[in-house]
Amino acid sequence: MPFEVTTETKKLSFRGLSFPLEILQKVLSLRNQGVNPFAASLLWYDHDSWMEGPNETWSFFVVHDDKIVRECVSFSDHPGSGFDPSVFIACDDSVPRWCNDEASEEARARFWYRKFYSESREGQLMVLRGDEKKLYDVPSTKGPDVAAENSVKVVSLLNKIHVVLWLLVVLAGLILLRFWK
Repeated sequence: MPFEVTTETKKLSFRGLSFPLEILQKVLSLRNQGVNPFAASLLWYDHDSWMEGPNETWSFFVVHDDKIVRECVSFSDHPGSGFDPSVFIACDDSVPRWCNDEASEEARARFWYRKFYSESREGQLMVLRGDEKKLYDVPSTKGPDVAAENSVKVVSLLNKIHVVLWLLVVLAGLILLRFWK
């Protein structure tokens, strides 16, 4: 699948495997947007498989200069694409210098995922999906339904009160019968 880029002076055409061309296209697109792709972070949030054949997509959102600059950048893996997942592994060979470096990086990741899930359309759709996708750092909503449990408790309490009220009515009736005799 050829890929063409038009510059101010000439038109460039690239040919090759689709995965490297996808990467080149996305890097150039980010560059045209004013984003330095080599200073940006890709944060993975979804994986999907095509039901009719061997094709998978991996979706990321892009963070640059303290903002989410793209909600969805996807890459395809299919036979003959040249897909290599190792390109998505961060090459940070630096040794942590402070005890809190690892915790700080984890906090940054939490911050961006929470921002993605709360402020972007793609993130909000991920939270609302019913296919039980794993969300990064979002409490599971699949636990016990507190509202349902509370309503069951309230109904049970109301049934007990109802029984007690009927007992009081019967007792009041018996007391009244004794006074009339």
